[in-house]
This record gives sequence, structure tokens and C-alpha cells, in this order.
Amino acid sequence: MGAPRINPSRMKPLMRWLLKPRVWRALALVSSLPRALRRHASPRTPWAVALPPIPEELLTLPGERVDATRADEAFRNQPLRSFDQLQPEGVIWELARQWRTFLRFAPMLARADRNAERAFRRNSSRSSGDPWSTACSTQSSRLGYASTPPLSASARSESPRGIHST
Repeated sequence: MGAPRINPSRMKPLMRWLLKPRVWRALALVSSLPRALRRHASPRTPWAVALPPIPEELLTLPGERVDATRADEAFRNQPLRSFDQLQPEGVIWELARQWRTFLRFAPMLARADRNAERAFRRNSSRSSGDPWSTACSTQSSRLGYASTPPLSASARSESPRGIHST
């Protein structure tokens, strides 16, 4: 039989209300279901993954060679946009159809969002970090290597939050 079918259009007002910043912050205070009641469909054994061999030209240097000026220029010319920010109704449409899953994990997502925002504020308020890390980052950037491409100045000032960026 399964759960009763609910028309997704009836869930849209609830999802809009839950995603309001004030409600979302309050949702972080709601406790999650006890671990025994949560059901996750995770595999019991690791997957057997057959990876292809790595090409020789990729085994020359560690990291990724990055040209910071070209990366900043590309960001200025065509910044990457978030689909969720461009099409907010798409998020509501999806959540209205997956409301059972969303409601089960919404408190955990809200807490993770709150913790990410706190960490972002804490890291952005620091004037200087560990001198060794700063020196290594500076040297690797000067050489053009980084594990991830450097952020442009405008991207550095943005908050990492997806849904409630203000």
C-alpha cells in the first residue's frame, strides 16, 4: 500500500514557510529522530570499484596548476551562477515532491547550515592565520599550484550559504 499520496501543490506553502530564514534558523533547534528510527539505505560492504589507469602525463606534478589572473578574468567575464539562486521555484518544486525526506533531515540540514555560517564568520574575522600555512599557501599560489582554484576577490566576500544568502 505505502504512504498516502499528497498533492505536491499542497506542500508548496509549507516548504516556502520552512525555508524562510527565521523559520530555518529555529528549525536548527528541533531535535532529530533517534538514531534507531532513522533508516539509511547504505551499503553494508564497500563497493568493488575498478578504476582506469592514470595517464602518465597526469603523474608528473602533484596538485593543479592554476593561473590566478586567468581565473579572476574568467570569473569577471562569466561568473558561475547557482541554479537554486536563479530558479528558486525549482527548489520549492523539488521539495514539494520530496517532503518526507526533507522533513526527516531538515533539522540536521539547518544545524549544518548554522555551523557553516558560524565557521565562515569566525574565519573571516581572523586577521591572520597560522604563519606556516600562510607561507605555504603564498608560495604555492606564487608557483601556480593549488589543490583548488583560488577564489576571485568578489567570490571571497560572498557567504558559503546556498539557500539563505543575504
